[in-house]
Amino acid sequence: MDRRPTIADVAKRAGVSRSSVSFALNDRPGLAEETKRRILAAAQELGWRPSRPAQALSRGVAGALGLVLARDTAAIGADPFFPAFIAGIESVLARRGDALVLHVTEPADEEATYRRLAADRRVDGVLLTDLRVDDPRPALTGELGLPAVVVGDPGGAGGL
Repeated sequence: MDRRPTIADVAKRAGVSRSSVSFALNDRPGLAEETKRRILAAAQELGWRPSRPAQALSRGVAGALGLVLARDTAAIGADPFFPAFIAGIESVLARRGDALVLHVTEPADEEATYRRLAADRRVDGVLLTDLRVDDPRPALTGELGLPAVVVGDPGGAGGL
């Protein structure tokens, strides 16, 4: 097969409908155990794996966490914290099959970046680093309905 196998391919191999394949692969009730075993075996034989974009649509999740860094790109490489921090995030997300969406932006464009991430539903939440005095980001993420976690002292995090 020159392309990635689909649930239609699994259905054909197992001799069932696509909806039965969906039920089996999502571990929903309503299928005979023998039918479920046949479907799972067909999926394994074909090397079927879930499509992240399809899962994102059906579950309403992006499978990604956002990190917006408002700073000069040269400063990120010179700072020993951020490469190690990003590597740590990636190591955890990769095990889950999730991704890190990293945006390095000018401070003047930071708010617009958060607004785009929320509007496009590209991330399920964001990490807020380098909290500042009177930082507008905790309120902004709340306004946008964008879940956020503060990295560091939560004192000025507005309840995050």
